[in-house]
Amino acid sequence: MSDQPIVVVALAAIAYVLVLGTVFHDGRRARAAGAAIALVGVLFGVYLLGAQLASDALCPWCLATDLVLDALAVACLLRVAGNPYVGLRIARDDAHRDRLYRR
Repeated sequence: MSDQPIVVVALAAIAYVLVLGTVFHDGRRARAAGAAIALVGVLFGVYLLGAQLASDALCPWCLATDLVLDALAVACLLRVAGNPYVGLRIARDDAHRDRLYRR
């Protein structure tokens, strides 16, 4: 038995843990890092899918992991797009005037 499946599972687990670690930080760098890790995982999953299709041996667990990682990448990209630093906010000095400003 080859050690390759164990290495692939370990890489997927590390990617999941790293993306989960970025969830607990709200900074731009954490959001970008989470999205980058997830996108690299998607690219690696596409490579593995190609290898599975070339060898005519599809692994249902691998396909399920790829789908989860794809959904995680979409969620990370949506998180990057929802920048909390842009939006309508009420300034302290304008609060008494009932004016909103875009920051």
